[in-house]
Amino acid sequence: MNTRIKQAIIEAARAQPAEEICGLIYQTLEGVHIHPSPNVTRDEEGVARTFELDAGAYIAAAEAGRLLGVYHSHALDGSVAFSEADIEMADELELPFYLFC
Repeated sequence: MNTRIKQAIIEAARAQPAEEICGLIYQTLEGVHIHPSPNVTRDEEGVARTFELDAGAYIAAAEAGRLLGVYHSHALDGSVAFSEADIEMADELELPFYLFC
């Protein structure tokens, strides 16, 4: 992952430290890009403590270029390791996952 993409993900995660942010990384002829996705998972308090990509964001990124991976963050009180759900989703999507904690 290049530094520009990594920095964009870090900035997005730091802008919402109490919630998990997520999105897709894709490539076009012009380079590598991120496509932020709304996190459609909310707990009873309305906070995103896990993540689920928005289907529309997934489709938009796939139509824009070749999917390279999925990124997400763990909230400040979250684990610094991939969860079982993260691993299962990575296997299902057959894409690398990138995590910012």
